[in-house]
Amino acid sequence: DMLHDSVLGVAEDLMKLPEGKLVTIKAKKTALKWCDALSAGGDKTSGEAPVEVAVSVMLVVDISIEAKKAKVTLMDESNPETMEELEISDRGLASSVRACFDEGQEVRLEVDISAKKVLGL
Repeated sequence: DMLHDSVLGVAEDLMKLPEGKLVTIKAKKTALKWCDALSAGGDKTSGEAPVEVAVSVMLVVDISIEAKKAKVTLMDESNPETMEELEISDRGLASSVRACFDEGQEVRLEVDISAKKVLGL
């Protein structure tokens, strides 16, 4: 039980580190899978399979903020498909995405494809 909590803590800490030379998006995807599997109790003793999480980094094509709701249209750079009207629940994230987008910068967001949920920058 203590080991379970320690491993979950390390995986969550890894997710908090900024992407760069030390932490890649691939490492974060792996850590996210670990967190989900550990949080869901999907260990080998329970007989449950770990939950598969499909995380992708997508380019922001459009953002709209209306009455406390921020919605983005995202495009996967590997194919021309778009995901429209995904809600950003974190108000701070939404305003920083909007500011960067308005300045003309390319903004990429991590998205849980299966849950259609924006995870972060």
